[in-house]
Amino acid sequence: MKYYRITLWIIIIGIMCFTPGSKISDINITIPYFDKVIHFLLFFGLSIFIRGLKHIAQIEFVIWCLFAVIFAGVSEIIQFYFIELRSGSVFDFMADLMGILCGLFIYRHLPKRIKKLTIGY
Repeated sequence: MKYYRITLWIIIIGIMCFTPGSKISDINITIPYFDKVIHFLLFFGLSIFIRGLKHIAQIEFVIWCLFAVIFAGVSEIIQFYFIELRSGSVFDFMADLMGILCGLFIYRHLPKRIKKLTIGY
């Protein structure tokens, strides 16, 4: 059960990214670039959970980071080609990458009580 938090977060990202646009078209949010903020926050959270893994080898950490980047890219490709009324974009991918990078660097400055929530076991 070492990875249950990360797995749950990946499922949440999948649901948010792969829900057809026809299911979310009723939500009318007029904040500029709101979708980019959501992309940033989803992948920021993923990288926080990755940094929170304890007792893993450095290579496993690198693999998890590569997985996050690849997952971000593949999710945009899937949205572009296969999800009804959704459009994958390079800018969404860039927001995903910024979320990943910020999460990886900010983790060390989080208070210990928040870090305890991210520990993957």
